[in-house]
Amino acid sequence: MGATGGALAVGRADQRIKGGGADMRLREVAPVADGDLPLAALKDQLRLGSGFADEGGQDAVLRGWLRAALAAVERRLDKALISRSFILDLPGWSDAEAQVLPIAPVSAITEVKLFDAGGASSVLDGARWRLVADAHPSPA
Repeated sequence: MGATGGALAVGRADQRIKGGGADMRLREVAPVADGDLPLAALKDQLRLGSGFADEGGQDAVLRGWLRAALAAVERRLDKALISRSFILDLPGWSDAEAQVLPIAPVSAITEVKLFDAGGASSVLDGARWRLVADAHPSPA
């Protein structure tokens, strides 16, 4: 899930989401790349000086603050502000006809994998499910 794709895994239970009768777990496949974080814009906003011997010395700290702010805003809005992939684990469907996803916008689902009680998995044929587009614009 996410603007770049992802997977929907059903049957296994870092973000737990209560709702719809199911306890969901949403995980990023990989964190936002450093180059995708608006570091230069933050430095400009903070009016950090340039031309000093220490230039760039605080970049790691600023990236950490950007990641924390991004996580807080995305959790509050249930929206992915920067495109990336997620995995959603569900202990079961919340509805027999549809499963509401906990984050938007979703542009693709790469697979739906079902797990039985013993932990064995099987990939659900793509002809048996579909992604219904929502009204959310895709992130940049």
